[in-house]
Amino acid sequence: MEISLDRKYKKEGYTISNLYVGSEVFCNSLEDTDRGLKSTDSLERIRAVKAKYPKKTAIPSGRYKVTFTYSPKFHDEPYAVKGMIPLVNGVKGFSSIRMHAGANAGWTDGCVLVGRNTVRGGLGPDTKEVCGKLFRRMFDAWTRREDIWLTIC
Repeated sequence: MEISLDRKYKKEGYTISNLYVGSEVFCNSLEDTDRGLKSTDSLERIRAVKAKYPKKTAIPSGRYKVTFTYSPKFHDEPYAVKGMIPLVNGVKGFSSIRMHAGANAGWTDGCVLVGRNTVRGGLGPDTKEVCGKLFRRMFDAWTRREDIWLTIC
């Protein structure tokens, strides 16, 4: 399964993207500020940017494998599938990057929030419902042993 984020609105304080499943626009995503990092950048460069902007930096653009793992923090959320939510693996200089629901960039801590961009700089009230639909689709692919890839442009 291929998922991609096309970063559209790169603002100070947040980044809004269109989220595609294959070639279909599924919803939007919200991240911290895109600081121009790429997965090919050195770890030192990524760490330097993150040190300058702690907990306010979007993950580097690139391609990442996504798996489902149990989340003690989000396991009770209605969008969690059997207590599990997507984990974005191999993000250089970042750890525990998840996809989950949230309203604004204050909820990200580097994670990718999923929903519909119906408010300036944030996601609308149906975020948990949108997450549930996307995550069930992803989880079904994962249980069929289909690799899930997230590409961020």
